[in-house]
Amino acid sequence: FMYFKSWILSISAVLLAQGHGTAATVAHYRFEASPGFHMDSSGNDNHLIDTSRIGEVTLESLGDTGPGADFPNPIPGYGADNESAARFGGNPNDQRLQTESPLSSVPTLAMTMELYFHWEGEEDGHGKVIYDLMENPLREKGLGTWLQIRFDGWGGTQRGELMFSVEDGYEKRDYFGTGFHPTSEPVLMAGRDYYFCARYDSDNPTLDFFLQDLSSGGPLVKNSVEHNLDPKGINPNANFLVIGKWIPNGETRFSWDGLIDEFRLSDVALSENDFLSSCRGPKVVLRDPPPAIERGQTLTYEAAAINDCKSAMTFDHAQQVVTGPASITVPLYSGSPLTVAPGSELSATIHQKVPPGAPLGTYTVAVELSLDGEPVSRDSFDVDVE
Repeated sequence: FMYFKSWILSISAVLLAQGHGTAATVAHYRFEASPGFHMDSSGNDNHLIDTSRIGEVTLESLGDTGPGADFPNPIPGYGADNESAARFGGNPNDQRLQTESPLSSVPTLAMTMELYFHWEGEEDGHGKVIYDLMENPLREKGLGTWLQIRFDGWGGTQRGELMFSVEDGYEKRDYFGTGFHPTSEPVLMAGRDYYFCARYDSDNPTLDFFLQDLSSGGPLVKNSVEHNLDPKGINPNANFLVIGKWIPNGETRFSWDGLIDEFRLSDVALSENDFLSSCRGPKVVLRDPPPAIERGQTLTYEAAAINDCKSAMTFDHAQQVVTGPASITVPLYSGSPLTVAPGSELSATIHQKVPPGAPLGTYTVAVELSLDGEPVSRDSFDVDVE
């Protein structure tokens, strides 16, 4: 039953203080062809999208090199592959995603917005909009929030500064420089992959911004900016979300040039442990699987739980899932949380006997790790039963 007995190198009775649930997620636009264009934390489509707009967004595959190569795969905490991102070309007539707002129509007292982006072009007289949460896409005035990179000195900003704009719905609009620009730390410049997070809490006198330069492997850096937004909250009538451009009076402006990926909105002020960028568990890697095997033989491969994070990570359940002409799920470990130290791994050799009467064909063999019932990581390979 417990194939992973060799993984029990150290057992901790106390779980790490990490947010493994994402109940606060109101929308997570994954930009994946499969398993879904977007999903909530349970993998369900919980929000309407104008399907005609989906066709206008190009999904670009992420490779080992090029734009988006440093976006995480899989996404920490979700155990889900990240194989593509939304491509925007910077042309006013280009793609955008337009949908109903996932946030409530009542005043929002807290919000966390996260995404990965690759910014490709510095040209443009004003800026490029990553997202716009507004009252109506055909009106100049938006009662919501928007994020953009500005290129001029308007509003006292620096050239190329990442700007976060908020309108609280009570006739107050403010433009906040996040503190991230070409001379900041980390530096903000075209041609790199980034993780960005903006966090708002009406009880907090500051807006908190986080940026991580994924291309250079830098740390997550936090900047806080004071605000005097109405304590009653923001977004009371933000009915539309547009990703990739701004559309005042129906006129497209400030089109994004590059990639946007894993756009997630939460209706609470998330802790840093709950961010998409946080490490929530070890990454499972399957090694040396055979390309083919005969019926009656034993399938043998190595499974490793690798911790590339800076703190110890745990999981309390592992299983092998085989799908194809026939399917079977085999428990590998279930019990007290297993701890993987930073920079180390726990590994085990898996042996699975192929029944003599197994149907011939191609099978997918996956190993899945979870903690408290939430997925942590997954890896798989295909094998032909001959």
